[in-house]
Amino acid sequence: MKKSAGTDFSKLTSSEIKDRLAKPEQIQEDIENIPKAAVLIPLSLQNNQWNVLFIHRSSWVDKHKDQVSFPGGMAEQGDKNPIETALRETREEIGIPSQWIKVLGQLNPLVFRNEYQIYPIVGEIPCPIEITLSRMEVNHTFSIPLNWLANPQNYSLKDYESAEGEKRKVYFFQEYEHELLWGISAFITIQLVEKLK
Repeated sequence: MKKSAGTDFSKLTSSEIKDRLAKPEQIQEDIENIPKAAVLIPLSLQNNQWNVLFIHRSSWVDKHKDQVSFPGGMAEQGDKNPIETALRETREEIGIPSQWIKVLGQLNPLVFRNEYQIYPIVGEIPCPIEITLSRMEVNHTFSIPLNWLANPQNYSLKDYESAEGEKRKVYFFQEYEHELLWGISAFITIQLVEKLK
């Protein structure tokens, strides 16, 4: 079956995005004994088009070296909720103050390989915005138009074998300006697209 073109999100306002994220759905409850993590999906309106900001992780980090992801990380003791975790990690990794981020909602949490439970938080950031990288964690940032991400012709589910020999199905996007979005970050991106349709 031929994939259809993606949805045009360019006319959505931030209020409409917030409304769509607020639609009732089955919320997965916290899973005990699994560490909690949160990521921020940063949206910015550039030239009348919504873009998603991603980070390209450094080669110095312990996990997911040199991979594309969202700003985020593990919850710490002082974090009251996943939103605080996502905003704190975003501030630490790319220097965006929490007060500059307008939280629009969140997606269903998901469990990554039974290692931790991830809470994806959606937030709007101003454009233009000054980025200050934590070089130990982030090599650089870049943006991809939401309409491009929403086009099913730009992603597919593929067989993947990890370095440990684990085989599973994983989402891969086509390369965008030499950046490869795949794995859990790709899955979260597709979740966002489906929620906003």
